[in-house]
Amino acid sequence: MPAYPTASVANTSKPRSTDFYPKSRETVFAMSKRAGDLLLTAPFITLFLIQLVHHEMWRDELYAFGIAVASPTLSSVFWHLHYEGHPWLWYALLWVVSRFTTSPVGMKALQAVIGTAIYLVIGVGSPFSRLEKILLFLCYYISFEYTVISRMYGVVLLLTLVYIRQRTLHPERVLRGALLLGLMASTDMMAVFLSGALFIEYNFSALAVRDMASGPGKRQLAWGALIYLGLTGLSVWSLTPRPDISWQSYGHPFQSAADPKHFFGAVVRYVVLPYFPVLRPGSFWNAFPTHPNHHLVCLGISLPLILGSYYVLFHRHRNLLLLVGLTIVVLVAFGHLIFLGSVRHYGFTFLAFLAAIWFLRSQSPRLPTLAYVLLGLTAVSGIYAGLQAWQRPFSNAGSTARWLITNHLDTAPIVGTPDTAVASIAILLDRPIYMLECSCSDRYMLFSNRRDSFRESQIPDRIVTAMRELHVTSFLYLCSVPLSTEEQSAISNKGLTVKLLASFTGAQIIVNEDFHVYRIGDVDQSSLALSER
Repeated sequence: MPAYPTASVANTSKPRSTDFYPKSRETVFAMSKRAGDLLLTAPFITLFLIQLVHHEMWRDELYAFGIAVASPTLSSVFWHLHYEGHPWLWYALLWVVSRFTTSPVGMKALQAVIGTAIYLVIGVGSPFSRLEKILLFLCYYISFEYTVISRMYGVVLLLTLVYIRQRTLHPERVLRGALLLGLMASTDMMAVFLSGALFIEYNFSALAVRDMASGPGKRQLAWGALIYLGLTGLSVWSLTPRPDISWQSYGHPFQSAADPKHFFGAVVRYVVLPYFPVLRPGSFWNAFPTHPNHHLVCLGISLPLILGSYYVLFHRHRNLLLLVGLTIVVLVAFGHLIFLGSVRHYGFTFLAFLAAIWFLRSQSPRLPTLAYVLLGLTAVSGIYAGLQAWQRPFSNAGSTARWLITNHLDTAPIVGTPDTAVASIAILLDRPIYMLECSCSDRYMLFSNRRDSFRESQIPDRIVTAMRELHVTSFLYLCSVPLSTEEQSAISNKGLTVKLLASFTGAQIIVNEDFHVYRIGDVDQSSLALSER
């Protein structure tokens, strides 16, 4: 594949006086094709918007918006980033939105714009045929994970698509490409790796051009590198953890470095799972077990088939083989040594594959059959995920918050655990909640080590501490796992009553997205008017 395809030059000659708004057959055909592409894309955009409105946001979506709302300035946003493990771009966008509204609906509006742009770039701005576009629209990561869920991954996908389009149509625009890659690196840690692979692919292709007159000059490449590395450096700096960050939720880096099973698991996840992201019915999302021995064996059989498909597809194009191979190697290394990740992270291998087939398609009349097979696999998962999203709520945080508001309990004192779950309720209600982990009240989730000393066995004692520090005689208690008989007995032995008011169960996310609402207090509950409605 030529590294720098020649762009066509528009005819700028003036029309003759006898021609009134002349249109060539090519122009008419192009306009007709674009209209047809819009008609093809419009139903998928409509379906995406319906899914977005229906989607119940989960904690990771809400955490970022909670930080944006709680940050009075952009410098405050950057302060919080050192507890998050994510770069700055998505949080900066949310901070702008939060200046107009403190409702997470504003985040959904932003995601609607991003998702619509993704569909339009693929539908109208890509070189794919209409059948290929339909398969892409149905792919799991495009139809659900990176569009319906309001997180930074939608920004990564959009920037990737815009960069690929610019890379194939105008490869000589080095600075614009470097800016896009730098912004991509500013969205997520995995995006740093993907953007780096794309950056290396571009420079590899540029240096491979023997006649440098047909490619960018060395000065342009140097300036492009400076722009990209500068933005990437800012991104990496914003990722640097603070000394008092909590490692409780994610574990410590390098703790499994010498475990060969862990390494094999990382390989399977980042090579195979992008094409099998939905593994079981029911709770389809991120349902890969923590120690998936039997899954690893089954999926491991597909490993040589997927790697062989990459080789067959791209072995004639060294730059594309480099792009996909380098992305996989770095992602697997990071997953094994630092953080294994989940289904949203595995999709970055798919993004590298998408970039490679876009490049390939820009030079060929159709994609190879193997590309259709891989796209078809993710399309099946995308269709299934879209249907399952209507069977069960993605999270019950929204249902719980709405129940509290409807029953006029949203202003009552609220205590809860785990903090990773009840922080979502605090953000949805836009008010602080007392969290047992840190023995403090907050309206968003801060991953500091102030929470690391908490143990579930301390729940009864910390409930008593919460009542004392809040200066109340009763409160609402939220938890994602119902209180056991032993816990209720321990609380009762401290002179408090425990009564279950409501339960919200059956969320797609099986960890910390179900909620149970209790009333805990002394014998006289009348002071808080926590009546059952």
